[in-house]
Amino acid sequence: MEVDGDLENLPWCIDAWAVHDGKVFASRRRPGSMNAAATVFMAVPDLEPVPVGRISTALRATRSGFQAGLLDRDEQDVAFGSLRQVRELVRLAYLAGGMGPEAPGAIAGALGGPPAEGGPGGAYLEEQPAFQVWSAEGPLELVEEPTELARAVMFLAFATVLEWESRLSWTGNSPAEVRAMVGWASRLMCSGVIDGGRRNGVVWSGDWLHDLADHHGGPFLQEATSLVREELPELRAFSPLETVGGTWSRSHLAAVPLPRWAGFDHRARRLVDLHLLPLVDRTWWLRDLTALDIAPLVLVNVVQGQSRVGWLPGEPPAVDAAWLHIRRELVWEELPEVAEEALRGFIHNCLTSESPLHPEPHGQALRAAVRG
Repeated sequence: MEVDGDLENLPWCIDAWAVHDGKVFASRRRPGSMNAAATVFMAVPDLEPVPVGRISTALRATRSGFQAGLLDRDEQDVAFGSLRQVRELVRLAYLAGGMGPEAPGAIAGALGGPPAEGGPGGAYLEEQPAFQVWSAEGPLELVEEPTELARAVMFLAFATVLEWESRLSWTGNSPAEVRAMVGWASRLMCSGVIDGGRRNGVVWSGDWLHDLADHHGGPFLQEATSLVREELPELRAFSPLETVGGTWSRSHLAAVPLPRWAGFDHRARRLVDLHLLPLVDRTWWLRDLTALDIAPLVLVNVVQGQSRVGWLPGEPPAVDAAWLHIRRELVWEELPEVAEEALRGFIHNCLTSESPLHPEPHGQALRAAVRG
């Protein structure tokens, strides 16, 4: 087979892509040409390239749920300077597919959601003292921890419990939903993001939850916490060693409601949405931020980690350890601008289940954005 052009200078183009599955075929070829010098297949989790004998294998995949390539507004193949760039786009789009009400992880139950005017969790955040404005200038792996981050994460943790009002009202305080709320409160204690988890020898108790609901919660949360206190006093539901009073799993994490706060992206409804958004869209960081903006990213990272009881001398607090991990992971590969725009369009579609209504930054809206 004759190759179009010098092998060393040929770009990589996407032949077929299953966006939500994190699978892609890519070839080294001229845009618009089917004469490929090399074709590879990559899939999550490692996205390591596996050689494919013929490009026809990739084209056949378009009959089995893969989208046909990635095209720009002129219906031409988007050219990538390296296979690393293709891998990076596939990785980010795969992560972005976990956002929004129709994401696979959102099947944990009725999502509910805060009312249009906001729920008790958002009101609680609005009552807190303002946080110092912080700006990420330069590579994030070199950026120091924002001031007040631990306080912001703790306030957000309390606010998510208060915002559970939306789920409890949606289900009428069903026993399963009450136990899910108890499981979330217990997980927060185990993670060390609230005051109870920062002192050795503390008497673990659920009193903080009842007091929080009594002072700031809505009627369904107040009723639920009263039921837990009155009907299940024998259950040490908030002990880091025993969580029989609540239910908890990764699918429950995917449904934790996001408090409505002015600084949060209005498109997001779940806590995990604002954990993923800063990881997949580098433009999210190109604005003034506060510690509360970053708190969802950190809180999810903390609760996904291992539970630990007490603190040893020299051991970093959970929030500090999470931020250090995040800072090391937030390193992006540069992408062609048209690919960046396509990714932002896909992110918008995931969060809203609709196409972008306005041009993205840096240019016109794409006619051929990433298709799931």
